[in-house]
Amino acid sequence: MNKGIVLLIFVFFISSGDALQQYQQVYKSGVIRVRRQTSPENCSGGKVWRGGRCQCSYNTSWNEETQLCTQSCPNGKIRRRGRCICPLSKIWDSELGLCSDPPACTAGMVWRSRSCRCPHLSSLDPETQVCTCIYGTYQALDGTCRTLM
Repeated sequence: MNKGIVLLIFVFFISSGDALQQYQQVYKSGVIRVRRQTSPENCSGGKVWRGGRCQCSYNTSWNEETQLCTQSCPNGKIRRRGRCICPLSKIWDSELGLCSDPPACTAGMVWRSRSCRCPHLSSLDPETQVCTCIYGTYQALDGTCRTLM
């Protein structure tokens, strides 16, 4: 027998419900490594196929008690860089204690990046305090500003 590394692979198929999971035990130099191989069809408990494995979808985390993916941020917040914040389309309402719809914008402005701003290709006219199309654009029938070319 060669003094090199002896590699034995045992493949087991275990069926849990309709999910088929493949387990491999690899014996290498006396050390046992267990790898679990799954495929997109095998994801369960709210998990999705991402990064080559089953993971909880964005803004959720695995709950060991229920064995399900659950919301990791309360009150309608989303997780960004490890913190729970309101989405850009919402604003934090301290009275209600949750993310709510932003106030209505006036003067042709739209809610963008947590404030009322003039839409694309328009700017705030200092005299009338209304959003108007910038030079070289025109206002289309749907109210948006478009380039002349």
